[in-house]
Amino acid sequence: FNAIEGKSFYNTRPGSGSAWNWPALASDQGYSVSSTPRAGAIASWPAGGIFGGYGHVAIVQSVNSNGSINVSEYNWIRFSYSERNNVSPGGARFIY
Repeated sequence: FNAIEGKSFYNTRPGSGSAWNWPALASDQGYSVSSTPRAGAIASWPAGGIFGGYGHVAIVQSVNSNGSINVSEYNWIRFSYSERNNVSPGGARFIY
């Protein structure tokens, strides 16, 4: 977000920087948070299920006509950068 979009983002609530909490941190800093994805947004999924106790964040590269999203991310594959296509945005909040 900082490097790609040139936007400043930091943890305004020390001890609460997990991925699931990014929408609250973004709101603290005046960013828009929505359930609607768009290219360039940060997707933040809640904790639980496949996202474990921390949730997960990714950058939305594009939105497909069927509502799925294409993302770039780190740690979906442990300790690795990856890109995934046709990801369900279900449950995610989007920061822009």
